[in-house]
Amino acid sequence: MKAQEIALEKISNIIDCEYKTAPSDENGEYYLVGTSILRDGKINLEDANRVSYSTYREWTQRRVPQAGDIIISREAPVGEAGLIKEGCKVCLGQRTVLIQPKKKIVDNLYLLYFLISLYTKDQFSVLSTGSVVPRLNLKDLRSFRVAVPHLSEQEAIATYLDTKTAQIDRKIDLLTQKAQRYEELKRSLINETVTGKRRIDNGELIIDKKIDNRKLIIDNGEGEKNCQLSTVNYPLYKDSGIEWIGEIPQHWECSLIKRFLCALTDYTANGSFAVLAENVSYQESGYARLVRLTDLRQGFNNSGLFVSENAYNFLSKTKIRGGEILIANVGAYTGLVQLVPNIDFKATLGPNMFLAVFDNKLLHKFISYQLGSSSCFQQLRVQMTTTAQPKLNKDNFRSISIVIPPIDEQRKIVDYLDAKTSQIDQIIQTIKSSIEKQKELRKTLINDVVTGKIKVIDNGE
Repeated sequence: MKAQEIALEKISNIIDCEYKTAPSDENGEYYLVGTSILRDGKINLEDANRVSYSTYREWTQRRVPQAGDIIISREAPVGEAGLIKEGCKVCLGQRTVLIQPKKKIVDNLYLLYFLISLYTKDQFSVLSTGSVVPRLNLKDLRSFRVAVPHLSEQEAIATYLDTKTAQIDRKIDLLTQKAQRYEELKRSLINETVTGKRRIDNGELIIDKKIDNRKLIIDNGEGEKNCQLSTVNYPLYKDSGIEWIGEIPQHWECSLIKRFLCALTDYTANGSFAVLAENVSYQESGYARLVRLTDLRQGFNNSGLFVSENAYNFLSKTKIRGGEILIANVGAYTGLVQLVPNIDFKATLGPNMFLAVFDNKLLHKFISYQLGSSSCFQQLRVQMTTTAQPKLNKDNFRSISIVIPPIDEQRKIVDYLDAKTSQIDQIIQTIKSSIEKQKELRKTLINDVVTGKIKVIDNGE
């Protein structure tokens, strides 16, 4: 029998969210489902804000979300959906809608798969309004037509897709774990090299005898090969006096970072927030690039933000020319470090970062590696204030200790780490490409099944 096309409001109860922000409570036992935690048919409660019982009661007056119900986003982004699992006490965040399927007409899992299909996303894209932020009107969501085959066929489709997507999700999980292992290998390699636990000799890595025979795993994307590291160490070591650094080579120095700072500044060095607001506005194009950490992470290949010539001249204390170290000082990325590469365009520092310039005893790339190491991050972490969000001040940064090898050894370390981290990054990128292919396969499979391109018989095959 051909599937009927029925308006969503005919096969489910649709309840809109509250049009106000729910107060969060980190000790609350209830979860607020916002648009950011809805992805690929799932609700990621690990990243959800918590709310108190009183807030939960107020936010569920219209309808209490139940296990098996669907929550879908109407904005930022449009059309992400997830299924509420057993035992989850949730309420709706802003720009979300609760969908309670009528069980005698539609299977909730089938409806979820239909709503997250590529077909539905394309339809929602057409229906969405708003030039800057697309928004799906509640009226259009209610009247959106869903292909509804016989209930037994819906159940067969849901069973089939549950099985197949679980297999794909397992592959994605394994690949993600593999990428994480290489990320950890990279962090370990950097930290142990910049703190003297590993050393370089004629381009070969040599490790401290105190470190057991570790293996550097090299993967060409098709398989793994273990490369045994030799176990020659520096002749003499001494205690650095810093817990997270440990012992360092006798001829290396350990000192407060402030001794080597030529400049440490930030966006607000140019004036108060009120003065900055009067003199600086961000533009989609302009005279000079406003440098943010996200720009550096993407190699300036993103669209970015710009400022006018007048604003650039006003921000005279934070002009960027290349070779500076940028450190995130507010928010989730607090402590993240990036080295500004050589640039051939005018640029100025964005907010929520420090700009640091060091003297000639430290190579730019070496101090970038060291500040990005776990030994420095742990020191920064201790210094962070965590009221509403993590934050560092300039004195926090000045008080951390760093390790300083002779300049010729810094060069060897930089050359070695450039080569090895580039190799590891390529491996990670290969794994991430495989993950993206699996995600695309998942989307295509769901779409082809719910639109009838792939036929599923009643026994779920």
